Amino acid sequence: MIGIIGYLMACFAVACLLTLLWAMFRPIKNRGEMRSWRVLLVMFFLICIAPYVYAEILTRGYGKPMETAVATVIDDIGCDEGLKYYKIIRLMPTKARVIAVGIERASWGGTENPVVAITLARNGENWKVEEYNIVTSMDRNEDSMTFPPYW
Repeated sequence: MIGIIGYLMACFAVACLLTLLWAMFRPIKNRGEMRSWRVLLVMFFLICIAPYVYAEILTRGYGKPMETAVATVIDDIGCDEGLKYYKIIRLMPTKARVIAVGIERASWGGTENPVVAITLARNGENWKVEEYNIVTSMDRNEDSMTFPPYW
């Protein structure tokens, strides 16, 4: 929760800066009619969703060959229900950074969604797991955040 609040505050700060730059470089005759709160809201919305859109584009375009490697990590950490979803956060020619979310039964009867950050390395056409760390999981006593926040 704190990670999401921090993310939104950082997005708001960047939106304020971009709105200020937008207002400064508009022609003087148009500044009187400018409603800066509208520009601020649009900038805030675009900045908040931009990393998610980027991750979605990468995942749709390059994610299929990585699915088996990501699923093995989810199995390794002991998620009994398997993989919920995964997103590619960063893609380079030989490496990729992936955020995976699993599903497992919690001890109190509900479900938990542990988040795992995975670094994959390209091995020919296949991807292999180079390293991984658990980002958030109540059962494993891990509490951190990713950029952008996933849950």
